[in-house]
Amino acid sequence: MPTVRRSKRIRQKLRHEGEEDGGAESQMQSREVSVVQTDEHTNLVDVQRVLSEEETDVEQDHESDEDYQDGRSRPKSQNKRPRSGESGDSKGRSKKRARTIRSTNPAKIVGIGTGTKKEQDQYLSMLQDFEPTRLFHIFSTSEDVSVEEVASDWLDQYKEHRSRALKEFVNFLLNCTGSLVQVAEHDVVNNDSSNETIGEIQMLFRDQKIHEFHLYMSKMQKKRSKYKPLYENFVEFMSKVIELANDKDMMYVEKTEEAQDGETNIVIETGPLMLDLLTWLSSMSVCKIRCLRYISTLCMYIFQDQLTDLMVNLDTQVLFKLRKQLAMEQKKKKQNKKTIHKLESTIADVEGTKTVIESNIDNIVKLCFVHRFKDVDECIRSESILHLAQWLENYPEYFFKATYLKYFGWLLSDSSHVVRLQVLKTLSQLVRFSNEKNMTDNSSLRQFFERFKQRILEIALKDIELQVRLASVQVLALINGFGYLEDSEILSITSLIFHEHQVKVSSSAKNAKFLSAVSKFFSNVEKEQQIDFLDKHRAADSMGDIQVGHIVEAGVLMRFLIKSLSVHLRAQGQQQVKTERNVHLLFQAAEFLQPYFINTIEPLCQLLTYEGSFSDFDVLNRKYTSNYGSDDEEEEEEEEGTRLLLPEDENSIIQYVTVLSGFCHGAMNLRQNQSKGGAIEVILTYLLDLFANLNLDSDVILNQLVSIFKLFRYEDWISHGQEASFRRIFEILIKNFDNSSIETDIKNPRQDAFINLLSYTQKLSLADIDGLWKNKLISIKISLAKYLKQLNLDNNDEANDKIQVLHTMYLNKLVLLGKHFRLEFDQEFLELLFTNYINKLSQVLLSLTPDTLVKVNFKALTQMVTWNLQTWYQIFEENITPSSVSRPMLESNKFIIDQLSIILITLHREDGDLSNKLQVEYSINTSLLNIIIAVKMFTLNLSDKESEWKRVIKREYPIYLDSPEAILQVFLYLEAMYANKLDISLERGDEEDVDFNDVMPPNDEMGAKDLERNLCAYVIKLKSLFKLDMLTDTHIEERIKLNANVLGTLYQSIIDETIFREQDPSKAIKKLVSNPATSVNASSQPQEQTQIQEELEPIEEFSQEETDRRQDLQEDPIEEDGHSESP
Repeated sequence: MPTVRRSKRIRQKLRHEGEEDGGAESQMQSREVSVVQTDEHTNLVDVQRVLSEEETDVEQDHESDEDYQDGRSRPKSQNKRPRSGESGDSKGRSKKRARTIRSTNPAKIVGIGTGTKKEQDQYLSMLQDFEPTRLFHIFSTSEDVSVEEVASDWLDQYKEHRSRALKEFVNFLLNCTGSLVQVAEHDVVNNDSSNETIGEIQMLFRDQKIHEFHLYMSKMQKKRSKYKPLYENFVEFMSKVIELANDKDMMYVEKTEEAQDGETNIVIETGPLMLDLLTWLSSMSVCKIRCLRYISTLCMYIFQDQLTDLMVNLDTQVLFKLRKQLAMEQKKKKQNKKTIHKLESTIADVEGTKTVIESNIDNIVKLCFVHRFKDVDECIRSESILHLAQWLENYPEYFFKATYLKYFGWLLSDSSHVVRLQVLKTLSQLVRFSNEKNMTDNSSLRQFFERFKQRILEIALKDIELQVRLASVQVLALINGFGYLEDSEILSITSLIFHEHQVKVSSSAKNAKFLSAVSKFFSNVEKEQQIDFLDKHRAADSMGDIQVGHIVEAGVLMRFLIKSLSVHLRAQGQQQVKTERNVHLLFQAAEFLQPYFINTIEPLCQLLTYEGSFSDFDVLNRKYTSNYGSDDEEEEEEEEGTRLLLPEDENSIIQYVTVLSGFCHGAMNLRQNQSKGGAIEVILTYLLDLFANLNLDSDVILNQLVSIFKLFRYEDWISHGQEASFRRIFEILIKNFDNSSIETDIKNPRQDAFINLLSYTQKLSLADIDGLWKNKLISIKISLAKYLKQLNLDNNDEANDKIQVLHTMYLNKLVLLGKHFRLEFDQEFLELLFTNYINKLSQVLLSLTPDTLVKVNFKALTQMVTWNLQTWYQIFEENITPSSVSRPMLESNKFIIDQLSIILITLHREDGDLSNKLQVEYSINTSLLNIIIAVKMFTLNLSDKESEWKRVIKREYPIYLDSPEAILQVFLYLEAMYANKLDISLERGDEEDVDFNDVMPPNDEMGAKDLERNLCAYVIKLKSLFKLDMLTDTHIEERIKLNANVLGTLYQSIIDETIFREQDPSKAIKKLVSNPATSVNASSQPQEQTQIQEELEPIEEFSQEETDRRQDLQEDPIEEDGHSESP
């Protein structure tokens, strides 16, 4: 048995006594060290299952390409596929993830951990006197070394002293893996003992325990690597060894053999160099130590890269020229037989060389690739795929066959997403290569994709790694150009453009890249459909004022987009969905599609503003063949499926407007360029017509048009000469606002539209536009006063309708306007409001319906008080001298507080329906507490300069809470609703009403997070009152703590006040995800919480609902850099 020489330090096993305990650890931290990783099984155990599933196809793989039957040339009955939406899985896309092989050992190639203290000490001791090989020293330290010269010197050394050169080569590989084991020259003399020698190396390397995989670190973490140039020099060296060996005629040897007829023939065989290298490398490639398998496998793969390139070079350069010369010589009238014989002899030699090289290529495949492509280490599997792709490109005549393509298909089911990703990237590369080489009709490629197409589709739809899905979509986009995909398969891919969560178009996150890739695929297919439609349907150049190309462009796009949406909804198992969700899906898809359809903005606008009858366009849907009067039902059904989708009804108009809005938002996100400028001009030209012609009574249409309108600055309108249109649009919208019913209790696109419009108005700061809104505010106040004077709630049957009209047509509008414009009521108006409406609520309480109860609110009173306080606070800031006390303002505030307190106490003492009473008490309490907190904060913030204000407020306008029992009861009501929604059992005091256990929300649309938001906001108000010494009832303070441990993390953080210690409370809320109900938006908290310990500000109730909209569309589990706000 050969002996393996180890370094002097290893043999002596010197130990450093007296060394400090932390010495070894500190040295190890400066190195990229890891435990030597070994495997009991070098191949994936479960991979045999996949391979066995493919056994039945192996025979076909080895058949010639000519035997493969093109799917497109088969009989129609054999090639028929199910139509879109008629796949075998009638229930839609499966929720299961893509099937993968489970690796038996997930550890990485560099091992895990840095070993024990004792092992670290031993390793450092062995390392001190270790001397690496000359090759390692050169390649690990020199970035500008002449690798070709070093390779040539090594080959010359091999010629002179084979065993010495081979020893250096093997030791160089060991050095690259961080092994401190060295082989002696006598160990490599006999190739027959290579397995035994590698076995001993393996044992000694394992005993080393710790190593530094220098080659791998140089490749994967070059900046941190100790030997940065090692990997690049290694690859070049191995490649140059093969290249120069061929130049030096060391790849093969010529032998003379005597034939049966007595003649001698020269036979070319593989030379000893390749035999030596492949023998030792193949032995190393099957050992149990991962780093040795990796480096030997990589080495043979690099050899193969060069061999395949050399093979093609011999064929295309050398043989081609020689055969051309021979043909020219043979065509001469006076042939030179000596020259012809010489050329023929040279050609025979080159062909013999090709045979030897091809034999080596085949040996590397058999000795290495067929084993290592299923190695337990994902890095080795990835290298196998990467280099196989290189061989296919270098030598397609040999490798571009189903025999080798099948390996890509098998590894599509790999357990590692890294390998699956590498396979898919490689497939994209091969398809592009096939296209460049005009090999798109390659039968092996068709056979591969027909065999593994479903697996690629499965990955695109269900893989757990988004990056892998992205690569899969890119592959499918490429092969679709070859006609490899059926219509149903195309729709399943394009349906991926619809994403349930919000994703920013400008984001660089994985899901944004994925949607961009699907968008590109979508656009390619859609353009093909446009061309196909125009080829099959007759039409004039234009119809009316619209070009036929524009009609087809918009109609085909919308038809294809809505079909894809239907497939997405079917896959989700939801045929009936809310309009808001459909709008979100369409809008976001259009945003991502915009770069490919920016020129479609004008056709969409033209069709939406078309004043004629869409029946005029029916001729476009008739095929040429329809002239023959075919009665074929199948053809009629197919024709119906290819009809243009035009904005003929409300549903299709909403779809058109939503897509137009998405395109416009996407276009405005473009950098300043010609396309963006052109889009702006088109949109501004048609926007007034869209507002004038479309039905603004539709909440969705209004919301989408407003979202488009607010994209542009006033300067954009001026630069395009559209100032008149700008003002006219505002007039239309304000008129619509006047005629609209505004809801504030539920999420509503109309409400969102006017919220956004008023915010846009504030940003514009245009006096004439502000004047339009202020006039409308005055008009609404006048109309409200008239309505209040005529209001009579004595008839209980009419009370619900009258109260709903009061809020939706008047008070809610004032609340919206009051966010941006000063809202004030005189004393006469306040008395009218309380006398004719608020004070009579207790009389009609029993007759109020849930729909009416949720609409009752007193936000307008809160806004009026806060406007008064804010106005005077600004006056204090602007004036140097003390300001005179405004008694009318203080009287007004006190009147509102007193009246609300009275009605609250009255309701609290009333008997009757508990839910109705508590819902109204909640509305009153919310406004009352907000007003009290605002007034108290105003008082506390008065400077010493305003001492007169302090004195007057303290003596004449003191503030008290007269109804702590009602305050507690409202808390119990909110707590009970939230707990009942989540089916949580609560602890209760002895005096509490058991009826709370049956309390449910008045509105069925209120979810757990809405109820949690209301409860938490109310508790924050109570905490504020305690800190302001306005509420001193210790029983209430203890009661709100009673169930803190079961009401969620957000509630708990408010009770223990940890949430207030966050610099940004919104960040604190995002961290609180202990249960589904705690993941509320930052807007769930009133504004005063940000400075609750230092300074409390008045709470503006409406801001909670405004900023909390779109709650259902947030919290993307994949998105890395936030969410965009949908309009």
